[in-house]
Amino acid sequence: HTQDTITCQSYPVSLLISEFVDGELLTDFIRRQPGHRLAPFQALHLLHALASGIECIHALGEYHGDLHTDNIILQRYGLGFDLKLIDLFHWGAPSKANIHADVINMIRIFYDSMGGAAPARDQGNMLRTEALTHPEEISQCRADQGLPGNHGVELMEMLPPEITLPLAMVKIVAGAERLEPHTLPFLQGRVALFSMQAPGKSTGNEDAAALISIDGHNGLVVVADGLGGHADGALASRMAIEALVDATRDAVAGGGGLREAVLQGIDAANHAIIALGNGAATTLAVTEISNAGMRTYHVGDSSILVTGQRGLLKHQTIQHSPIGHAVESGMLDEAGAMQSEERHIVSNVVGSPDMRVELGPLRELATYDTVVMASDGLADNLMIEEIIETVRKGPLQRVAGHLLSACLRAMQDGGHPDDLTVVLYRPSGR
Repeated sequence: HTQDTITCQSYPVSLLISEFVDGELLTDFIRRQPGHRLAPFQALHLLHALASGIECIHALGEYHGDLHTDNIILQRYGLGFDLKLIDLFHWGAPSKANIHADVINMIRIFYDSMGGAAPARDQGNMLRTEALTHPEEISQCRADQGLPGNHGVELMEMLPPEITLPLAMVKIVAGAERLEPHTLPFLQGRVALFSMQAPGKSTGNEDAAALISIDGHNGLVVVADGLGGHADGALASRMAIEALVDATRDAVAGGGGLREAVLQGIDAANHAIIALGNGAATTLAVTEISNAGMRTYHVGDSSILVTGQRGLLKHQTIQHSPIGHAVESGMLDEAGAMQSEERHIVSNVVGSPDMRVELGPLRELATYDTVVMASDGLADNLMIEEIIETVRKGPLQRVAGHLLSACLRAMQDGGHPDDLTVVLYRPSGR
């Protein structure tokens, strides 16, 4: 509510204006959950909703200053949260300390919503997951204020040292009209990633991507391309990634290996997406990276390739599609495949009773190799030779930018506009 005083016929009149919010205090909602705490993915969805709102508040030149579970009202809960922050006043322009305090309070809510320190200790090895989740709300809010649109991963860097999370943040690259390439450390190397919806497309991006790091030496890079229309496709790609993170967490807790975790995660995603009953599906490309090297897993036509610094193609997955198999058998060349009207037909998807997972061999990664993972918007618009020549050498941020520009030019010059998500990984970190 807000209180004000106006003058009416020379008399001061006090006004109390209240807004009715239909919902439940977050404190009460958490108390109703088993063990009085949220499951990790519930907590991650909560964190995403809070981060989106707080970021917009900061972008508007305000801050909350008193963020806790008793002044957050939950208006709806489903795949995500719709939240209403109350006790928000105009305190004036925020200082760096005010913004930092809001972020720390938000992280504390996330941490406490999972039960605090005790459940964290029960997790055993910590699973650290990096992803970029629906940045369009934050990017648009910042753009409206003339601020940079790519918020990145500062939130993880602002975690206070005394807080150790059982699951670090999951941010899924999805939904943005355009993401400038973003680079960040991953395992012993570095990644560059970007995601964009198809030029001219009225609905959002159905792609998703994630980086899952277990111990600084072992992890997964994931790209998913949702099918079935925007809402269904975006949900399917997100569910696939969440299933992989769940399976990886369980494997880490139980002392299992990454290979088993990936296969179990994909199988779980397949069953969950089929159970939706709405025709949704997704492709999935996973690269397992460890001290021993790398191994690929894929379903559908999202692609993975590895190139050396001198341009040697060391590994390339086969697209699970009539066109992909025609190219592999020599019945169709790459140029013919890019022009085929059947290029969007996919013969193997997550969300089908007949799904199969193709495993690649364990391969050594040289220091300056580059792993390229992408949804089919890349191969539909650039030849393999063009991709390799663009990414094989040069700073990772720069080559990712060149790859994005080349794809956009191709889409706009008679190519095939499509959602596009690309993740580049180099062991060298350059």
